[in-house]
Amino acid sequence: MVTLRVVLVCLCSGALACGGLPEPDELGRGGIRSLLNFPGTNALALDVAFDPARDGLLLAALQSGPADYGRGTVGRPAGEPPIAVLGRYNEQLQAMWSTTSDAAFTTGTRPALATDGAGNMVLALGAFDGQLDLGDGPRTGSVVALLSVADGFTRWSVSLPAEGRPQPRFVVTDADGSTTVASEVEGSGGAIQARIDRLAPTNGALLASRGIGISTGNVRIDSFGRDLDGNLIAGGAFDQTLTLNQVFTQIAGQHAGFIAKIGRDSVAALWSRPLRKRAPTDRIVAAALADGDVVVAGVFAFADDPSDGDDPLGPTLYLRLARLAGATGETLWTTRTNLPNTAALDVADLADGIEAILLNATFSGTLQLGALNAVGTAESSMAVIRFSEIDGSPAWLRFSSTTAARGLRIGIDASGDALGVGTFAARNADGMALDSIFVIRVVP
Repeated sequence: MVTLRVVLVCLCSGALACGGLPEPDELGRGGIRSLLNFPGTNALALDVAFDPARDGLLLAALQSGPADYGRGTVGRPAGEPPIAVLGRYNEQLQAMWSTTSDAAFTTGTRPALATDGAGNMVLALGAFDGQLDLGDGPRTGSVVALLSVADGFTRWSVSLPAEGRPQPRFVVTDADGSTTVASEVEGSGGAIQARIDRLAPTNGALLASRGIGISTGNVRIDSFGRDLDGNLIAGGAFDQTLTLNQVFTQIAGQHAGFIAKIGRDSVAALWSRPLRKRAPTDRIVAAALADGDVVVAGVFAFADDPSDGDDPLGPTLYLRLARLAGATGETLWTTRTNLPNTAALDVADLADGIEAILLNATFSGTLQLGALNAVGTAESSMAVIRFSEIDGSPAWLRFSSTTAARGLRIGIDASGDALGVGTFAARNADGMALDSIFVIRVVP
């Protein structure tokens, strides 16, 4: 059984407020242990990863203008192309090391980051002009690199197959050290497709490259992870038709999504479920638990279940949670909580590979889950929630009451602490949206 402790730390330029922050001697299950501030960042896009063998977290950001990531000011002057920043931080968010790359990145670049638990981290970057040299020679196109967690030293870097101009969205590592990258690529006629590239652990050589299904329209990736056997859990959206291990067709007047378990070696769907969504851009997230079962969260209904009467397009916003059998994808239990006082809800991430069900989400208005209540801001707030593994009932809820906070990632560190990561949204003088990062650690 994983033991969880939860705290709130932050990497942001302004003050961070948290809902219901207790006194230290009042801390109990779901209590926030501390609140720390760090000098501001101005990230166009970022990702974080949790190292299960070490405390703290790893950060990759696309930085616009000058900022301090804990080791002095970095970044080009305002108005010039952004740079990439990579760093490791301890549990107090003090920089243990950081490095930058001066390649001419475009504002569409979105870094993806993961760790393997063996002292390595994987970084995937796309959408830059010219060449990118991470210390082992110049690379072009979309680049994936294996680096040391201890000091950021590059062990290898490679370019992904250039067909379709891949934009990496997620990266995961397997127990044998191999790396799998999920990218969105340009298909025929300009359609967006999803592709998986699997890379060898020793040198990044391409082991397999395959699309996530065959589609007549667009396919996008909202969620991507793996179970403890290395099988992949993918979630996303599609329009028209999508063929995985079966053929799904978008229902007229509905928005379509999917959840699929993809074989580690075959890179083909072992099982899949079609979903109905509230909007094409609404995310539905999924993660594998420690026993291999899969949890799904979001505003959705199962399109392959005639008895499922939930209507994502209906007048009442709701949060749906479901546990699926890892071997078959069949529904083991499912819950629905109506949210009449919530103006908007966006699920961001579910924790992978642990027994606990931990969700990071963004909401505006009031989020009420049973007896648990979070009064957020009119713009957006971030919530970190633990649910029962037995029946999906909410165990605790913590949230940031800071304006324009959004959820990003959730996971655990070496000590079993649960870390919910979010951002503050702001705009620079040119009106460009920028993010600063914060982390919530909570007592279970």
